[in-house]
Amino acid sequence: MLKRLFIVLGLVIVVVLALGYQRFLRFQQLSYEKWTAQSQLMQTRQGPLEYQIKGKGEPILQFHGTPSSYRGNLNFPLYQPLFDDRFSLISVSRPGYLRTPLATGATPTQQADAFSELVSNLGYQQVVVVGISGGGPSALAFAHRHPEQCKALILIEALALPLPEDKRDSRYARLIRLALDHTYLAWLASPVLSQYFPNQGRQNEMELAFEEYLSLFPYFADGLQNDVRQFERLTPLAQPITRCPTLILHGLEDEVVGFDNATAVLAHIPNAKLVPFGGAGHELFYTQAGAISAYIADFVSPAVP
Repeated sequence: MLKRLFIVLGLVIVVVLALGYQRFLRFQQLSYEKWTAQSQLMQTRQGPLEYQIKGKGEPILQFHGTPSSYRGNLNFPLYQPLFDDRFSLISVSRPGYLRTPLATGATPTQQADAFSELVSNLGYQQVVVVGISGGGPSALAFAHRHPEQCKALILIEALALPLPEDKRDSRYARLIRLALDHTYLAWLASPVLSQYFPNQGRQNEMELAFEEYLSLFPYFADGLQNDVRQFERLTPLAQPITRCPTLILHGLEDEVVGFDNATAVLAHIPNAKLVPFGGAGHELFYTQAGAISAYIADFVSPAVP
């Protein structure tokens, strides 16, 4: 009797998971269609770049983290107030992510050069450059190689040093690999995971955006794998990296991108400003979205006449 009950229960679970998987595939397809419909492709000499521009005001060029796309980081609903009236966001999928092929530029310098051409083609003379987490090396390369286009530089939890061996198998790295290998299960867990985002009046929008983000992990695979290779090969920082106004925001307890990355950049950029967040780890970008938005707004406004 008990054996039969377990068999029936097992069959029910299989059916439920199968039906759920069909729903997931449909949601994934709709998410992909939505995200690609809201972006454009710009052909550069190195290859195509997927991008989106939103908002009005001083242009901010984003180098997103790992893994992500043009729809991530500052383009999440948590940061929408920044772009309601004061700033515009030029958000680009780095090579290997979503519709930007890896062939457009695997290395940070190649990505910086492709982004520079995009900025010129869009008609901007200068932009505020923001590098987040794994987007740090490319943002630093942009500021170093294209100083005439960099009005200010903002680094948030940004990687700058070669990724240490112990960080390559951190809990965060394992979770990312798990989400990539088992995207359906990660998508099922999104309602639970999204509860960790602060409620800033956009909770429903953020939950949907995060659910879409998790469903599209397979479209981030090339970029993620390339980023890991590049992070292991990073070369020593230039002296100085740039002379443009620079703001560094970093959590003191960041176990993914250690705080030594922030202090290393500080030592290589004259007059850079470092704001440490006590008790904050790599989740800083999401848990402290309001504070980060305020720091960005306050820093950029005086830097921009």
